[in-house]
Amino acid sequence: MELQELAEQFVVKLQSTVFLPSDVVQEVDDFPMFLLRYFHHAVGRAKEGRPRSEEEIIEGFMEWMDMALPASPSSGREEEFVSFVELMRLVQSFVRYHRGVRWGGGITSAEWHRNGYLLHPWHGTYCPSLHTEQMPYVHLLQWLLRRRPVQEEKGRLGDADKRNTSNGDSSMRDDTMRWWSATEPFAPPSWRDERTSSNTVGFAALDCGCHSGYMTDLLLKAGAQHVIAVDVSAHALGSAEATLREHLRERRSATSVAKRVQFIRCDLLPELGSVAKQEEGEMASPLMEERSTLVAAAARRRLLARKRFMRDNPQVSVSSFSEVTAAPESEFGPFDLLVFHPPVKPLFPSWPLLQESLNVVEYSPPIAEDHHSHSSLSALHEFLQRLLYSSKDHTESSTQPQSLATPLLKDGGYVAFIIPVAFDPKDILQHISLSQLHSSSRRGDGGVVSFTSLSDAVTGLLEGPYELVVRRRHSLAGMCNTGEEFPLCDMAYLREFADPQCRDRIKQELNAFYRTYQAVDLLVLRKKPSSKESNKYKKNEGNSRNENHTKDHFPADPKENPITYEESFEHTEYIPADGPSLRHHWTEMTPSYSYLEDEFFDSNAGKTKRNFPESNFLAVGHTPSLVREEVKAERTDGEWSHANLQTVRRSLRNYRSLFTGELKMRRKKRLRKMALQSLENQEWYIDEKLVKSEGAKIDLLNELSRFDLQDWD
Repeated sequence: MELQELAEQFVVKLQSTVFLPSDVVQEVDDFPMFLLRYFHHAVGRAKEGRPRSEEEIIEGFMEWMDMALPASPSSGREEEFVSFVELMRLVQSFVRYHRGVRWGGGITSAEWHRNGYLLHPWHGTYCPSLHTEQMPYVHLLQWLLRRRPVQEEKGRLGDADKRNTSNGDSSMRDDTMRWWSATEPFAPPSWRDERTSSNTVGFAALDCGCHSGYMTDLLLKAGAQHVIAVDVSAHALGSAEATLREHLRERRSATSVAKRVQFIRCDLLPELGSVAKQEEGEMASPLMEERSTLVAAAARRRLLARKRFMRDNPQVSVSSFSEVTAAPESEFGPFDLLVFHPPVKPLFPSWPLLQESLNVVEYSPPIAEDHHSHSSLSALHEFLQRLLYSSKDHTESSTQPQSLATPLLKDGGYVAFIIPVAFDPKDILQHISLSQLHSSSRRGDGGVVSFTSLSDAVTGLLEGPYELVVRRRHSLAGMCNTGEEFPLCDMAYLREFADPQCRDRIKQELNAFYRTYQAVDLLVLRKKPSSKESNKYKKNEGNSRNENHTKDHFPADPKENPITYEESFEHTEYIPADGPSLRHHWTEMTPSYSYLEDEFFDSNAGKTKRNFPESNFLAVGHTPSLVREEVKAERTDGEWSHANLQTVRRSLRNYRSLFTGELKMRRKKRLRKMALQSLENQEWYIDEKLVKSEGAKIDLLNELSRFDLQDWD
């Protein structure tokens, strides 16, 4: 942690201390030679593209500075300076743009460098450059395309396929789990109305945080028909649009279906419009303005005509695809797929002294000037809240009962998360330090310091209305060079700032950081269908729904219970929805004595001799014994001593004050909830609230007996 803090402080101080003239090409003598040397070294090793002259490289870098910097020499100002760190970042991003980022390569290192294509991100935009960083996106693309991953043992995989061809649905589930580590293949809601499971039908996707456009490129390759890319920065949207133009020029997703891409600038998610809630055959209200009614009708006619024209003329797909059309907010949404992929913050910033890191071009971290707003817990919390809000049928207000907010996802739609273990690497470093300290101080104890990853938090929060489909953890161990324990870009900080006596310990922590702790998780969750089946957000193309779906499709239950699980008897009584049937239930174990409640809670009940604890028929869980009752009935008050009577009366008063009030206030419901609480809360409740009530203890034990608990103390 100290080395990481020193590295950040060094970059900040260097950025605020060393400045160069903005016209660095003309006023700094050795800068053009440094730029040409670094450019030829990096781009020449890539062996891509045509050779460029020195004048073309220098003029291109000057244009690159004019585009990236807010104040440039072309603005006419005489005194303009640029930070040395910012200038080195410009050089690094300029070289990355012309060298290109290899994308979509093979599974091995040789195939990855040989195959695939190049992306050209702009300055200040995030783009995963290494093969290890791109693997979560590759696995997501394989699942979207239903493509088998390339494996070295093809013969064994072929034998397994032959062996599983006769197993039916179980074979498909096994293949899905083996190929993609998923519980089901990709089947968006847009495919349900089609009789074929081919991905030529397309689907609607939302790219939350397009950055340099790499995810938009993958979604188009996966067969998305309508893609909306949103980002906070207009500069990132411009880089994504440039990536889209390269995608069209190289024809990376050749298809005959018309596609549409929209770029929207917003903080996190676009604001979807409200949809009018009207029943079938219901006419528009005569109180509505005539102008708004005519405008809405004209918009619907234009939309239908555009769809009919695209369906009749598939040759116009390229021209309509290349245009970034502006549609009203009510036209897009809900979606079949949402992708949330905030950039991964590197452990160390890029080494600013590039003349010492010419051999570290391939191992440099993805360039992103500022910390992206999506890489924060607040943005993730807001995104999850929007997902939970869209999973329910919420009305906007009581004054507008016929208005529903458009949900983000369709019923059965997917949401994909590509998130690191932690947004801030300092949290992981602190966890490593605490784990080492805990293991050294308590060697005999096998305790482990707990650490909750972001994927665990997302899965736990969306567990109810969403179902987990894919969960894969991709380690960043591939970022380490074969001859080193950690990336080469971190060696400069270790060599310059680390104490020679502490380098071995720091190397161990860095090795544990990259190979054990830091990882990127791929999560795909499917939205469960809502209780109220509504077709207000479904696009009806005139095709009748196919009742006999294939086994790959999302299963639809025509006999769905209209009562939601949260309102059902199973949820109220804490019976799992998908779990095995219970052997017994608390209602079958607890006898009822409702006919004795009036007599027991009567004001004169304390004066009767039937009110002693031995004759209490409300002691739930115990059937009354008539023989014992006859024996006790022969006793007289004289057989009881004065001390015993005082003890019994004192216990009876405590019993009434603590237990009777809770029984009147629906004590059983509170105890059922308490049965699912932690052991500390149960012990506190028994000690503080029910210490004088034996019947309440028995009720609580009856509740606990429904669960397989090991510790009954």
